[in-house]
Amino acid sequence: MASGCIIDTCPECGELVWEDEWRIFNDIIIHSRCVPKYTKKKYGMNEGQFLRLCGAQDLRQAIQDTRQAFKDSMDFYDEKLKGLEEQLARIETEGKR
Repeated sequence: MASGCIIDTCPECGELVWEDEWRIFNDIIIHSRCVPKYTKKKYGMNEGQFLRLCGAQDLRQAIQDTRQAFKDSMDFYDEKLKGLEEQLARIETEGKR
């Protein structure tokens, strides 16, 4: 439900854009719900092309997220391994005394 102040007029539907229903897309303020239709119209896409584009973007994001998660987990396990190796070295050093 729209509330608050008016931000702009949507270039796609022509209705007022309220503060709780907008986003910036290609440097314009537009309703979040109007972005797909605006994109298809602006770039001359049919529904299939638009869905492939969105699917590709979702996959790119999933790949980036997975790479980051992999890096984070590798960093975690690398630190864990270093800590265990240090403990082993201390035990072995003390055992030789």
